[in-house]
Amino acid sequence: MTELMCKVCPNGCILKVSKQGENDIVVEGNKCPRGIKYASDEFNGNRKIVKGKIRINNEQVPVQTTEKLPNELAFKLVRMLKHTKIDKKTVENGDIIMENLFDMGINLVVNKDDV
Repeated sequence: MTELMCKVCPNGCILKVSKQGENDIVVEGNKCPRGIKYASDEFNGNRKIVKGKIRINNEQVPVQTTEKLPNELAFKLVRMLKHTKIDKKTVENGDIIMENLFDMGINLVVNKDDV
């Protein structure tokens, strides 16, 4: 059994995750249904929210994906961020910097709260 602290909502549930059979998991301790999805993603290690910085008007600005990306695409995005420069007059928290990453409907947005 693995214990995880859920980070999806303010409850901060301590999730107990165990494997049942070859492909199924059992999640206990979640106070909302989002905890099950979080535990599944973390336990299987297959998706990640990507956070990083991108150069906008010669300033490093914190950004993050709006949804979790599969690991192989997360690493690809991190490499892309290192070489991307954007000229934009102003950027506000939540502004979309890149739309529909890898044709998955996931955006990259400014996250100035994560400084």
